[in-house]
Amino acid sequence: MTDVTPPPTAARACFADIGKKILALPGFAALDTKIAATIQKSAVFKIKVIDSRGITVYSTEHIQIGEDKRDNQGWRTAISGQPASELTHRDKFSAFEGVVENRDLISSYLPVFGADGDNVVGVFEIYSDITPFLDQIKSALARTAEHSAANQAKLTQGAIENQRKVEASSNFLLAVMGALLLLLYFVLLLIVRYGQRIIDAQTRAQELSIIREQRWHREKMAALATMASSLAHEIGNPLATISGLAEGIADRERNGDCHDCKSDMIMEQTRRIAAKTRQIVNFAAARSETMEPVDVNQMVKAICDFLAFDHGFRGTTIEFMPGTGLPARVVVPDHLTEAFMNLLHAYVDSDDEEQPVPKLIMVATLASGADVLIRVTCDAISAERLLSNAETDPRIESTCRRVTAMGGHLTAAGFEIEITLPPPALDESV
Repeated sequence: MTDVTPPPTAARACFADIGKKILALPGFAALDTKIAATIQKSAVFKIKVIDSRGITVYSTEHIQIGEDKRDNQGWRTAISGQPASELTHRDKFSAFEGVVENRDLISSYLPVFGADGDNVVGVFEIYSDITPFLDQIKSALARTAEHSAANQAKLTQGAIENQRKVEASSNFLLAVMGALLLLLYFVLLLIVRYGQRIIDAQTRAQELSIIREQRWHREKMAALATMASSLAHEIGNPLATISGLAEGIADRERNGDCHDCKSDMIMEQTRRIAAKTRQIVNFAAARSETMEPVDVNQMVKAICDFLAFDHGFRGTTIEFMPGTGLPARVVVPDHLTEAFMNLLHAYVDSDDEEQPVPKLIMVATLASGADVLIRVTCDAISAERLLSNAETDPRIESTCRRVTAMGGHLTAAGFEIEITLPPPALDESV
C-alpha cells in the first residue's frame, strides 16, 4: 500500500473551515434531522459522505465533517468503483446516539456514480451494528454444540450397544454364511455337472451326426461307383461289339461291298457313349477318405461334367476353364468333391425366392503363388450373399467345414468365390 503524507497544518485548517461552512448551510439542519430519524429506525450507527477528493462532506457525527479520508483504504477501493466492507469489533464507538461499547460493526464503503454512470463522484461510508445478529449466531452455535454433544453421547452409547450386539451375533452370522456358501457351492457344482452333461451330449450328438454324414457320403459314393462300374460293364461290352461291327462295315465300305452303311456315324456315336461312360466312371471312382494327392483339374472337370446330367442344372450352363501347370494337392478327394458339389448346388437350388437361377456359372482353376485356387464366378448372384447363408443352408456350412478341415479356406469378393488349397507340409515329397 502506498504511504500517504499527512496534509500540512494549513490544509487541515482549511478542511476544518470547509466543515464549518457545510454545517452553516441553510438546509443542513433539516437534512441532518431526516437522516437522524431514518437512522433511529435501523441498525445503522453512523453515515458519512466523502467526496472524490477524500474530504468528508457529511457525517452524522458533525465533528468529523471536513476530515481528510484520502489515507483510508475503504475510500480508496470505493472511489475506484468497487464496494468494500469490513467486519470489526469496537470496544468503544462514537455513534449518533452517543458512545456505545463492545459492538460488532460492518463498515461499508459504497461508490456513488455520477449521472453518466461511469465516474465516481463520492463515497458513502456506513457503519451498521450486527451485534444482535452475531449474538444470535453465537447462541445458536452454543445450542448446536450442546445438541451435538448430547447426540455424540447417544451415538457413543448406541455404538457400544451395537458393538455388543454385533459381537454377540457374529459367530452365528459366520455360521449361517458358511452354511449358505457351502450350499451355494453344491448347487453350483450340480449346475456345472448338469451343464457339462448337456454339452457332452450335444458334442456326442454332433460327432455322431458327422460320423453318420461321413458314412452316408461313403455309402453314396460307393453305390455310385458300383452303379458306374456296372453301367460301364453293361455298356462297354455292347459298345465293343458295335465298335467291332462298325470296323467290319468300314472294311466292307473300303472294298466296295457296302454302300451308304454310315460306319463313320456309328463310330462317332460309339465314341460319344464311351466318353460319357468315362465321365461317370471318373466322377464315381471310389476313393479312400484319407489325404492323397489329386489332379485338381481332373477332379473339378469330372464334377462339372457330372452335374451336367443333374436335373437341377437343366437351365444353367457350367463352363470350366482349367489352369495350366497346376501342382497336385494333397486332399481328401471325397470331401473336396462333396464341398464343391454343395457349393455349385447352392447357386441353383435355394429357398430364397429372391435369388435368381443363374444362366451361366464360370469355374476356373489357377495358381496363386504356392496356392491352387478354384474360382467360381456367377454374375447373377453376389458371393457375399451366398456365403452369408452358412447358418441356414447346410450345404454352405458343409462346404466351409470340409474346406477348412483340408487346410483350405473360402473367400468371397463381388461375384467370385474362391476355394484356396495351400500346399501341405508333405507337398514337397509328393
